Amino acid sequence: MVAAMRALYGLACLGAPSIAAAQPAVSAPLGGAGPGGAASTDPWAFHQGVTFEGNLGMGYAHESLYASGDGKSSTLPDSDGALAGAVGLGGWINPQLALEARISGVQLKYTIDGITVPTTGLMVHALVGPSVQYWPTPNIWVGGGIGLSTKRLLDSTECTGDHCSRYGVGFDLRAGYAFGIGGPHTINVSVDVGLGYSPETDFIGSTDSSTITGISILVGYQYL
Repeated sequence: MVAAMRALYGLACLGAPSIAAAQPAVSAPLGGAGPGGAASTDPWAFHQGVTFEGNLGMGYAHESLYASGDGKSSTLPDSDGALAGAVGLGGWINPQLALEARISGVQLKYTIDGITVPTTGLMVHALVGPSVQYWPTPNIWVGGGIGLSTKRLLDSTECTGDHCSRYGVGFDLRAGYAFGIGGPHTINVSVDVGLGYSPETDFIGSTDSSTITGISILVGYQYL
């Protein structure tokens, strides 16, 4: 009996190294080390506390102006290439969902009837408001928000002061892919689609509204 137990013990000792060698390697999470500095296998280890993101890129914006009065209406499309950017600051509700205060916008050359006029300056369209960001996987995220839409002409000869600004409501949808660069730091590539609508009625009852649609390709940084 004692001899049999010794034989079993010897077999167990011989098999242990083989079992350990056969274990698969654990891949590192998106951010690498965990919050405590040690390597972590949890891909959501940094999705807690405060998060910050900033993005910059290029895109396309299209504005439709609609004017109605005395039973007549017309639509004047304005479109051009655009410089786009966004900044957001918020916190994690849970490891896969963040809530931010975000401002995004596009800047484009102001045009009339599709013709760029150098003296009309630049048009800036921005959206300010709450935005959510959901991560279905540790690298892929989608988001969206709604808030105040603003349109302002800069260095324009067509207006002065408050007449250069319009306010309304807008929303945006976005999606991106994040690349971990160490710890809670990530670089991402994203697509952002925004829509802004601002109505205005003058003293004779004529309605003048502006609808701006923008599509942007952005490169950004996010601190998880």
